[in-house]
Amino acid sequence: TEKTGYVPSGSGAVCCAAAAAQPEKDAADRREDGESDCVHAFPFPANGESVGAGGHGGGRSLPKQLCAGGQTFGVRMYAEGVMIVGDGKDKEVHPAYDAGVREQDILLEVDGKRVRCADDVKNEFEKATGERILLTCLRDGVRMEFSMVPHRDSEGKIKAGIFLRDSLAGIGTVTYYDPETGSFGGLGHGISDGSSGRLMPLSRGAVLDVRITQIVRGECGRPGELRGYLRTDKQGVLLKNTDCGVFGVFSPAPVTERAMPVGGREDLHAGKATLLCSLGGAEVKAYSVTIGSIDR
Repeated sequence: TEKTGYVPSGSGAVCCAAAAAQPEKDAADRREDGESDCVHAFPFPANGESVGAGGHGGGRSLPKQLCAGGQTFGVRMYAEGVMIVGDGKDKEVHPAYDAGVREQDILLEVDGKRVRCADDVKNEFEKATGERILLTCLRDGVRMEFSMVPHRDSEGKIKAGIFLRDSLAGIGTVTYYDPETGSFGGLGHGISDGSSGRLMPLSRGAVLDVRITQIVRGECGRPGELRGYLRTDKQGVLLKNTDCGVFGVFSPAPVTERAMPVGGREDLHAGKATLLCSLGGAEVKAYSVTIGSIDR
C-alpha cells in the first residue's frame, strides 16, 4: 500500500442534479535532476453549458440515466513528459534556467530522445557527451527548444538545477457513473501539482482502491482533507484530467444503484437535498442537507 493525503474542497454527490467531488493535490516530494525515489463519451461538459437528456438543454447527447456516486477512489497518474516544478533560479548554479527553461514547462525530449519519467531524464543526462544539451519543452501549448550548457559536479555528473515531477497521486470522490459503460466523473477540479498549482497533463492513469484513515474538517477559507492509503487493487483507468474534474472508466462497473435522470442547470433549485458520501468506510451513506443559494 501507499500512503497519501490530499485536500478535497467538497466531497460527496448531491442528488437532485447538484454535485461536487474533488480529486486532490499531490503531496509527494519533488525530485531534483531526475533523481526519483475503448473511448467513452463523458456526460458532463467542460464549458459549463446547460446540457441534459429528455429535452433538458442542448449540446452533447447525454445518457438519460446516471447513478449518483459518493464513493472515494484513489488515483495514480503519470504526466505527458516530465513536469518542471522548480527551475533552480535561486540556486548557485542553474544551467537550465540560464538556457531559458522555466518552472511549469513540460520537458518532452533530451537531445532528441523522448523522456517519460524523471529516470529517463537522468539517464539521458548521463549519456550526454557534448558541450551542450538540447532540451525540448512544452510551454502553454507551444513546443520550444533550449540549448543548455551542462554543469558537472565533482563526480562528473550533469546537474541542470531543475526539480522534476513525473507522477501524482490523489484521493477523490465519485460524482456520478454510467451503469451501462462504467464511465465516471469526479467533478470539482482536476489533479494539480502541489508546488506550482498547475494542472497535471495526463499521459496515463489508474483508478485504485483507497482506505481512508483520517478526515480533517474544513473551515471557511481552508478546505478539509482526506488522508488514507492507496491500495494496489486496480479498479479502472483514468482518461481525462481537466479543470472541471477527472474522468475515467471503472472496470468492472460498480454494482448498479438506482439510476436517475440527468438534468440541466435550469433544474437546480434551492431547498432540501441529499448528500451521498463515504466517510472512511466502503459504504456510501445519505445525509440530509439544505441548498441555501445557487451561484449561476
